[in-house]
Formats: sequence, structure tokens, C-alpha cells
Amino acid sequence: MRTSIGLFIAVALVVLLLVIPAGLSAKERRGAELVVTRLDGSQAAGELIAVKPDSLLLLGAGTDLTIALAEIKSIRIVRKSRAGKGAFYGFLGGALTGALLGSGGVDEYSGGEAAFLFGAFFGAIGGLGGLSLGTIMGVDTTIAVAGEPAEVVADHWDRLRTYSREGRLPGAKTRLEIRPGPEPRLPAPAPAATETAPPRHRRAPRFKLGLPFTGALSSGMGRDDQVQSSFRFPGDIPPGEAGPYPWSMGRSSWTESGSGFGSVSLAYEWSERWSAEVEVLLSGRRARGFESGALTFTSADDGKTYEVDFIFFSYQTHFSAALLGLTYRPFAPSEFRRHIVEAGLAIGPAWAKITDTSHWQSASYARKLTFSARAHAAYDFYFIPTLSVGAVVGYRYLRANFPESTTTDTLLFWDTADPYPVNSIERLTEVTYPSRKADASGFYIGLRLGLRI
Repeated sequence: MRTSIGLFIAVALVVLLLVIPAGLSAKERRGAELVVTRLDGSQAAGELIAVKPDSLLLLGAGTDLTIALAEIKSIRIVRKSRAGKGAFYGFLGGALTGALLGSGGVDEYSGGEAAFLFGAFFGAIGGLGGLSLGTIMGVDTTIAVAGEPAEVVADHWDRLRTYSREGRLPGAKTRLEIRPGPEPRLPAPAPAATETAPPRHRRAPRFKLGLPFTGALSSGMGRDDQVQSSFRFPGDIPPGEAGPYPWSMGRSSWTESGSGFGSVSLAYEWSERWSAEVEVLLSGRRARGFESGALTFTSADDGKTYEVDFIFFSYQTHFSAALLGLTYRPFAPSEFRRHIVEAGLAIGPAWAKITDTSHWQSASYARKLTFSARAHAAYDFYFIPTLSVGAVVGYRYLRANFPESTTTDTLLFWDTADPYPVNSIERLTEVTYPSRKADASGFYIGLRLGLRI
């Protein structure tokens, strides 16, 4: 069965490698499909052949069509839907990942059964993700021309040339100098519309509000060990029995993942490539722990050994933080740049709150100020230059060390030599538990919504 699974995965990989290059090599050097809206409301559609200083050359219905720059109100770049390809590649990648993860067998499932179940599950997730990404990547781009400042139109015109058949030829990267061209012959406007306000250059938004929805890539990764501690009896105790007495406890600690809108960020973009960012981490991954053991002592009064056979402490640590960081991206979003990648680093203070409970007392709390850091990489798709949806992956450093502490309560100790415990001693007991390290560091992944203001 293991051999057949490996053969299936190998064949699928070969098919994937054959299909992807074929799709890439099939791309022809054709111009983009445009829909041009004129000032009078009429439209012209066709393949973009060339971008001239004062006009566009389109090929539509087998005939060439020249549209003067002065006649154009807006231009829409028609993009082909990639939903089908995205769903296919997402499903195939997810299915292969799931099959590899389950090929060794899981619990009562054999390797073949686990590979099939995992492959179907991860394939469905990958297919939905690929479908969503392909749909987003197929959204049309619309740019305004009429009423825009000359420098904005010149920038649009230069970038639009890369979408033409002529501009996609090797060596065609010379920037154009835009000439307005002759005024179009349009019907005389109504008297109320003769005076128009001069166009103003729109300042690009500098602030970006980010709201990520994230979850941990791994959880439950913990450690087990033995720690030594002590207890004693305060108050009025027979001579020689006050202690302290040593005791050993087993400790298990792990990281518990949290998902949701656990943080919010505000970035200031001082240049096209760099921005400063302030992030407030409200919730997220938590560090949890569990300690248990038995308290045993020998009475100096009667020589018998008494114990509390089971005592435990359960605790969890929540982190919040305020981070200041830098983010770098190759270029800023615009009508022509919708796919943006970025990377960033951030550091700042973190506040850790540990909540401790046991089986005989109410919860107790301790707080500590510590250090936090974060590194991330992200992809964003901009529907418009001010609104984006994307994916982010990163790593957070969240650690805190809490010193040893004590807790006091009345405990009932039983005679260990009595198979049917009857003899008992009730005493006020002070238990010391050792220092604890809370570590909620780890990788995270998620979606995020961005709004530039």
C-alpha cells in the first residue's frame, strides 16, 4: 500500500510539472483587451496594439481603431478569469500535501486510508483557496483619464504601453512624452456646464489601517519534565514538623493556538517603499501548563508517614503587546499595480498575565512586563488603491519568566500505611512552586484586510 501511495504522488507531481510549463509557454505576446469609454459615453473594445503619445491603437473585429487621448474618459483592462486554474492547482497542491502527511498512517487508519482522507480534506481547502485567489486575480482594472493631472496621465500612459502588443516586444521600454493632441469635436455643452473647476492633484493616502485574521501554524507543541519544590507547615506545629519538606512534581507545558482578529495596525507610508507601523496585539497564542505531584512527610509525633496523594496546579499565560516596526515593499499600489508584496520587522514591550488555579483554591494572578518581536511577509491584492485583501505569514516572539511563588491553604494528609485510610491530619500548608517559563512564540498565518486613509 505504501508503494502505491508513493507511485500515485510521483505521477501527480509529474503531471503537475508538465501542465504548469505548458500553460506558461502557451502565453502569446498579445496585447491586453481594453474597453475604452469616450467623453461622449460611447465605447470601443479591442486588443491594445500600440500606445502613441496622443492616442491608442486598438484591433477590434478585424479592423484597426485609433482613439485620441483627448477623447478618452476612462480605460478598463479586461482580465481573464483564473478561477478554474486556481481551483485546479489549489486542489492538486492540497491533495498532494494531504496525501504526504497521511501516508504514514494516523491512529487506527492505515497509510492508504489516511492519505485518501487527508488528501480529500486538504484538497478541498486548497481548491477553495485557489478559487478565491483566481477570482480576485481576474478582477478588471479601470483607470480614469479625463480630468486627471498631466503627470498622472503620463504615468498611466507609460505603464499602459507595457500591456500593448508592441510594448511586450523585447527592448520596448522607452518612456513616452504625452502630447494632448487636438480637441475632440463634441456637442456644445449646456450653459450650466460651461464652467468647471480646475483639476486638482490628488494626494495619495499615507495611512493604512490593517486588520488581520490569523491563526497559529502549530499548537500543542510542548514539553514534559520533573521539577523540585518544597512545602512547609506555618503556625502552631509540633516541634520538628514545620519543614520545609521536598517534593517532586511533573510538569507539562505547551502552546495553545488562538485565532481571530487578535491585533490591529496603523502604518504611515513616508515613501513608496518604506512605511512605519504601529501594531497593538490584543490576544492570540497562549502558553499553558500543568503541574502535579504528591506531598509526603513523616510525623515526629507518631512516626507515621502522611501524604496528600494528588495535588495539581493549572496555569495559562495571556500576552498583549505594542509593537513599532518598519515595512518594506518594492512599489506602491496603483491602478496598474494590484499585486503587492511586503516584508517587515517590529519590536516592542509585551505584557504577560499568568492565571494560576489549583484544586483547592481560587485563581491567582501575576503580571510581568517583557519583550516582544515580530517578523512577517505578506501578499495583498488591491481592488482599488485604497482597499486590499491579502494573506500574511509571520513569526512572533512572546516569552516571559515568572519567579517562584507560594500558596497557602488547609490540606488533609492521610496515613500512607493504612490500606483503608482512617487516620488523617488537617494542617495549614504553604506550598512553593518553582519558577515558570511561559513561551507562546511561534509561526502564524492568516488573512488580512487593509484600508488606506
